[in-house]
Amino acid sequence: GEDGTQEIGPAAAPPDEMGRAGEGSASDPAASQDGTPEDHSGVTGPDDPPRLPPVLRGETDPVEQAITAIIGSLSLEDRVGQMLMPALPGGTPDELTAFVRDVAPGGIILFGPDIRSADQVRTLVEDLQRVSAIPLIVATDQEGGVVRRVVPSADMPATPIPAASVVGRTGDADLAYDLGRVVGSELRSLGITMNFAPVADVRTNPNNPVTGSRAYGSDPDLVGEMVEATVRGLQSVNVSAVGKHFPGHGDTVQDSHESAARIPHDLVRLQAVELVPFARGIAAGADGVMI
Repeated sequence: GEDGTQEIGPAAAPPDEMGRAGEGSASDPAASQDGTPEDHSGVTGPDDPPRLPPVLRGETDPVEQAITAIIGSLSLEDRVGQMLMPALPGGTPDELTAFVRDVAPGGIILFGPDIRSADQVRTLVEDLQRVSAIPLIVATDQEGGVVRRVVPSADMPATPIPAASVVGRTGDADLAYDLGRVVGSELRSLGITMNFAPVADVRTNPNNPVTGSRAYGSDPDLVGEMVEATVRGLQSVNVSAVGKHFPGHGDTVQDSHESAARIPHDLVRLQAVELVPFARGIAAGADGVMI
């Protein structure tokens, strides 16, 4: 601080084999991994350059090692930027590239106004990637049906994709895979690398204001089968799949865009219904889950 004192944050412990934070994490700032008090000897003084928290290093994977080295070279501000995925604020191409250059986000999400024609999207993405020191994750919502950002037109020769409810009624996992692959191929051709899909919600409440035709159905096993197939289809063409809306939005009466949504069930019910499709999608290798 300005009075010469310094604030010391806890060192993050490596996760265990289940991905949980070890002892000495933020929940236990006074202890190291073996339970002994942290040794803060050698901590920099107020006039020394700030020390960044340690970066976990992969032991064998050369890709992980390369990523770790890149992250380790970043300033604290740029590391924070890597955790952000803002929408574009609008403006001229120069203003948009200046925004990405200044914020240095890890990714961006494109909405309808950002997606007007195939050539326009490709140029936009290329311009933003060119000013980003680390390649951006470029995301959008292309579920099919009522939620789609890439809308077929004379300037956007995209495939019309049916709503999940239509796909679910066929019970055809191969069709779900093929549709995922088609969507992924078309997004990838535009430079989009992440799709906030598939919807993994189980529609058990017909009065739900959000899910509707966006859900594959009301049977958790069927929904899980469709989610797994769609994840595999998207990621077969190198577009990251993101299951949503964890832990399940199918039996709520609130719209989470407007207020907090509540699932009125215990863990036993969640494990039997809501969590089934997410488990299937994660087991299929989904790159992400939307909370």
